[in-house]
Amino acid sequence: EWRKRTKTERGKTMDRKWIGIILVVIGGVFLLGNLGVYRGEYTLLIIGILFLLAYRGSGDRVENRNIGLLIPGSIVSMIGIFAIIDQNRPLGMDGGYLFFIMLGTAFIIVYLLHTRRLLHMSKGKRQWPLYPGISLYGFSLFIFLIQTWDSPTSRFIMENLFPVGLIVAGIIILGKNIYKKRT
Repeated sequence: EWRKRTKTERGKTMDRKWIGIILVVIGGVFLLGNLGVYRGEYTLLIIGILFLLAYRGSGDRVENRNIGLLIPGSIVSMIGIFAIIDQNRPLGMDGGYLFFIMLGTAFIIVYLLHTRRLLHMSKGKRQWPLYPGISLYGFSLFIFLIQTWDSPTSRFIMENLFPVGLIVAGIIILGKNIYKKRT
């Protein structure tokens, strides 16, 4: 009967199976945590890994795999790793920028494992995870600089020049977009 089903029907069955497995494991992890049998900071990492395994099992080739399982899998895994690090070595002020580094890394993982391999798609559709990933890295650098630079010069840069730089970058992007539409 398995071979009689179409590829789409087999994929839906596989996705439902993984969703069921994920729900059972998530429920079990929460129950063990509530009973005090299990340390909670590993919960997010386990859930993320389950999503990653479900992504891996959702298709025989990258083109057939469900990116809707990979995105939450990479994000939740990276937040889980952050939680484990923070529980075992409190990060304090370092936690602010490290959190956004981990989120940026989650999107880079999506690019490396999935979208860069989709050669039949346009460059923009393959590289979309790089945009939030690099943006989150930039935001983490911004937070790091704000936290570490405490001088009149750095305050002037962050309070005045940085916003002006954002405005200029936005105007350039909008100008290019308008120019493309006219040509």
